[in-house]
Amino acid sequence: MLEDPDQFGIEPENIGRICARITVYSLPFSIAMTFLSSYLFEILGRKITIFTSFFLTTIVLFIFPYTAPNYNYLIIVRIALGITMSPLLAHPLIADYI
Repeated sequence: MLEDPDQFGIEPENIGRICARITVYSLPFSIAMTFLSSYLFEILGRKITIFTSFFLTTIVLFIFPYTAPNYNYLIIVRIALGITMSPLLAHPLIADYI
């Protein structure tokens, strides 16, 4: 998607740097949402939090291809993906059952 001239048209030698930059930009937001997701689990409950997280993640993944050719939109959507995935990755269900 990044190399495709119809999408973003980024040169192959810059793909690694661009991917790393996108990931680094999204990490602070993902970390903050991981801390906040514990409060969401306590306030809203597990079912609502997990369902909302899955639903919003689906919407964000649907939007990904439509960010081309704007690199800034791609960064914003990647940050949104990190935010919506954090409750799914931090849910307490596995720890409770073990």
